[in-house]
Amino acid sequence: MSSLWTEVAVDPGWGVRSPVSFFRRQGCTPDLMKGPAAGGCRTLWAAGKLRSRPSCPPSQGERTTLALVFGEKTADRAARLRTPLPALEALTACAHLQWDSRSPEVAAIFSLAAPALANALQLRAFAEPGGAVRAALVVRGHHAPFLAAFRADGRWHHVCATWEQRGGRWALFADGRRRATARGLGADQPVPPGGILVLGQDQDSPGGGFSARDAFSGNLTDFHLWARVLSPAQLHRARACDPPPDGLLFVWDPGSLDITPSLQQPVPTRLPCPGAHGRPWLPGPALSAGSTPRPLVGSGPAP
Repeated sequence: MSSLWTEVAVDPGWGVRSPVSFFRRQGCTPDLMKGPAAGGCRTLWAAGKLRSRPSCPPSQGERTTLALVFGEKTADRAARLRTPLPALEALTACAHLQWDSRSPEVAAIFSLAAPALANALQLRAFAEPGGAVRAALVVRGHHAPFLAAFRADGRWHHVCATWEQRGGRWALFADGRRRATARGLGADQPVPPGGILVLGQDQDSPGGGFSARDAFSGNLTDFHLWARVLSPAQLHRARACDPPPDGLLFVWDPGSLDITPSLQQPVPTRLPCPGAHGRPWLPGPALSAGSTPRPLVGSGPAP
């Protein structure tokens, strides 16, 4: 499927999904760049360039944003960041997810493939029937164990993974709790430069080599990537819809992604921002069986 991106590159209309008009209808002004106090939206860095974050400031624990809707598992639904990434000696990746509990197979939430290494970085997960979604970080081809992250209940869940090359220390966070931390994952070497970031698919080659077997099924929004490990307090800010700007490589903006034609246009959703009033990140125990699955886009926050 690597030819998909080449075909799209010559089509000026492919992947152009501007959310600005939607947010203007919601009373937000992304082009003002004046900050919350002035009624505009804050300015953040994305892929090394200054961009206006297309969202209004957090209000009363939620905000309106756009979500990618990945339906049934196919080999031709994905979104990719247009700009290749630099070498990464440390990183934090966060996103809000709604998992389709009808799809129990292992899927790639996101992947990073570099010319020198296809499995440079990946967050994989699968759902136990009626139970938890188990997630695992992959760095430089080294696979961490699958660990319970959140319940497969159709609600929005906030998930973060951190890693640093010194000692290969990594950690997994979900819904305000640290689910796991350990050492020795892809230690002492950086994630190689030139990587292509893809949401919703594994990559066998940079920007391609997709398969239906590894496809994500569910909804995804608010993906952010930092070139450093965030502290617990900073992860709390990210969960509260207030991502720290320092070291931010990509801030959530569907308009800066190339989106395959078969992937539905991003849809508006009200994103919960739990913890906005100062709840701390806590160490979390393993999860028990989940509740009855709920509808996807628009469900409330995780309990």
